[in-house]
Amino acid sequence: MHDATVLIRRHAHLVAMVLCCTVLPAFAEDEESDIPPLRDLPPLEGDIPQPEATIPEEPTAPVQNAETIAVIRKGIVQQKSLLDVLRSITDRTTADAAAKQILRIASDLRVWGAELDSRAPEDEVVMGEYEREYLPIIEQLNREIRKESERILTYRFFGSARLYEALIELVRQAQ
Repeated sequence: MHDATVLIRRHAHLVAMVLCCTVLPAFAEDEESDIPPLRDLPPLEGDIPQPEATIPEEPTAPVQNAETIAVIRKGIVQQKSLLDVLRSITDRTTADAAAKQILRIASDLRVWGAELDSRAPEDEVVMGEYEREYLPIIEQLNREIRKESERILTYRFFGSARLYEALIELVRQAQ
């Protein structure tokens, strides 16, 4: 079906061209016309490729890198995990259990920071977009983590030496 419609359109196009080339010159004999004689027209034997109009491309705006976004989001998820662990601490038993998770998250955050630092520099415009989009989230999480840390300090780490050591390690690795 597709081949038939292409052939019909091509033949209709050829018929229209033949009519234009034979009928219009007959009317033009009475008047002077800018229509060239039939011998000056290109052959109708096939589609003659027309040069494509080249429109100069406008410079494209820099775009955010999907890999960088993934790295940033990964760090945000890790910060949320840390906040959840800190919020779960209510007594010595939960404090001791949280210490192991905090050490793991501290290690993950260190690796995340190194991964973020190793990213290739990006355009200033894109960096500004990252800051506008993700920095407020990160800062909010940091404020909430600080608030939970102050709560834990107020309760003197719920008597857990493990929690105290884990939090010191978290601070050490975050620097």
